[in-house]
Amino acid sequence: MGIMGWGPRIEQAFEETALAMFGLIIDGVGLQPNREIHFEVKGRELPELLIEFLNKLLLDADIIESSFLSISVNSIEERDGVFRLKGGAKGISRESARDRLLAEVKAATYCGAAVEKDENGRWKARCVVDL
Repeated sequence: MGIMGWGPRIEQAFEETALAMFGLIIDGVGLQPNREIHFEVKGRELPELLIEFLNKLLLDADIIESSFLSISVNSIEERDGVFRLKGGAKGISRESARDRLLAEVKAATYCGAAVEKDENGRWKARCVVDL
């Protein structure tokens, strides 16, 4: 399944892409998060950073048996040829939301992965996830 996010800032495009991925996993409308994580990921190129970011979220969600309802990307910086993303996510335990679970996303893939600005200066981030 292809997912995409966009926004005036690259951070917002990454957040929207992650929310699209978790929108496949859970119907989070009206749910209140009760768990929070913080993370940092790295990538040599922006598409690699996107895939690392999405897969880190999936891994952390599995570890704490949660689904994320809100995701924030605090910064994306490039230094010495490496992009670094710092952010956080808030979610709910899968047990307490089991009747709202929709599908399992196994991984974000490099298939169709791209991070770019469009002709209007808006950032777009996209990839295909394996269901």
